[in-house]
Order: sequence, then C-alpha cells, then structure tokens
Amino acid sequence: MTRLLDIWLEQKSFFQTKTIEQLISIAGDGRLRDGNETSIQLQEVLSNLPGDRIEAYIDHCLSHAFQHSGLALQDLVNEVGRRLGFTVEPGYYRGGKSRIGFDGIWRADDGFAFIIEVKTTDAYQLNLDTIATYREKLIKEGRVGQNKSSNLIVVGRKDTGGLEAQTRGSRHAWDTRIVSVAALLKLMRIKENLSASSTVNQIQEILKPLEYTRVDRLVDVIFETSEDLQTELKTEHQEASVFAGSGNGPGKRNQSHPANYHQECVERISAFLKVPMIKQGRCTYSSAWLGPRKIVHCE
Repeated sequence: MTRLLDIWLEQKSFFQTKTIEQLISIAGDGRLRDGNETSIQLQEVLSNLPGDRIEAYIDHCLSHAFQHSGLALQDLVNEVGRRLGFTVEPGYYRGGKSRIGFDGIWRADDGFAFIIEVKTTDAYQLNLDTIATYREKLIKEGRVGQNKSSNLIVVGRKDTGGLEAQTRGSRHAWDTRIVSVAALLKLMRIKENLSASSTVNQIQEILKPLEYTRVDRLVDVIFETSEDLQTELKTEHQEASVFAGSGNGPGKRNQSHPANYHQECVERISAFLKVPMIKQGRCTYSSAWLGPRKIVHCE
C-alpha cells in the first residue's frame, strides 16, 4: 500500500493540486476513525508538510463542509500546536464511556497543559460543563495538574462573540480561553520567522488564562516578541549592507539585498538526508520523524 508520506517524498507536486478531502479518500479505506490506517497516514504526512500546506488544508476544511472536515480540522489544529513548540497528545475523534473526549492536550515547556477543544464554528452553543469535565477527569487521573492546566477552545470562524459571552457568564471563565484558528496560524508564522529561543515560551505564555486587571504580563509578552523581531530586522539589514554595492567595479556587487539561499539549501539537505525538513525558526529546520531529530541551521 502506498502511503501518503511516500507520495509526498517522491512527488510533491501531487499535493499542490489535491485538497485534504482528496488526500483522505486515497489513504487507507478513505474514512477517518480513531487509530485506523487512514488517520495514521494523515497525521504522519501532516507532520511533514510545510506550513503553507497546513494553512491551505485548514482553509479547505473551514470553507467546504465534507464528511470528515471536522475530524481533519482536529488533526490540523493539533499539528499547528506542534509547530508552536508544544508536546501534543492527540485526542479522540469520538469520545466514549471508556475514554475522555478531549481533542488534544498541548503541553508547554514549563509543564502547563492546555486541554484542546476544536470547533468549526460557534454558531451552536457549546456545553462548557462537558469541556470542563474533560479537564477534571484528566486531573483526577494525574495526567494534568490542577494549577497547571486550562481549557483552550479553538474556533474555526473568527466571529466568536457568542462563545465569549457564554464563557464570561459561566463558572469556567477563569480556566477557559478561546482562540481562532487564524490567530494560531499567525503565531505559527511568527515562530517560523523568528530565531530567538524565547519566542516559543512567549507564544505558549500568551495562550494561558491571564488576569487582565493588571496587564504587566501581557505587556511583557508583546514587548519581548517585538524586541526579538527588531533584532532579526537589524541582522537582516546588516547582512544586506555587506552585499550592497556602490558601483560596478571589480569586487563590487550592484544589489541592495543578499541572495536568499535558505530554501535551496534546505531542499538539498532534505534530499541528501532523505527526510522532509520542517521550518522551526528563521534559520532552523528539523525533521518530523519520531526519535532523535536532525537539526539544520541555515545562516
């Protein structure tokens, strides 16, 4: 049986013309069920695709209702969580009496855990008590900490006003937060374009329930990320100055920006190592294989 990952490794152009719905149809038996071949192949290939493909598939899930769109969106959101530096434990597509029905658990570097609930839209009122019960059961089983966990509801549509009002007026207001998929994708792009190791911690911190009477913590996160961005821009400007020429004489290069060899280098290295390389930061890529990862720095 040809796996989706094998097709990606051998024929990347195939994916440019296929939607995620079509990928699901050719994997396994074409139906997403917990732990079956189709879900294994889908999750495997998603972990090896570049960020722009992840974004395209999310957009398709949100703009085209198909049989497995909600389940595919769950896998895609969990993959975004991995790209944001979390250790992700995927949940179940469908809960049951013998298993807790969370969509994912994202564990931050400091041990804080987010219990993920993915919804395509907030058009229908959610049962926040049910979502809170998932966290309570996980705490009881010792899988997350009482004071080091919260619920994070990820909504596909940007308009979350109704859900926000519902959450504010409930007893879960202090341990539940809401974020749109679009906002998570913005954070993923920020992480991919910055190289400071503190960026991951800043991103993970901003998703925690914060008490906004005093906004110092939020200001710190914004300030540190902005400072990191300014450092990157300054470095790029210095690199450009080295390559900029003032004339056409010998030894001079008449250009204002350095050539960007990053992607070409990564593609050559990826072909040599025979593994896909996923962008982790401005100059850092890693393989998505289980076990020890190959880390590549392209300066």
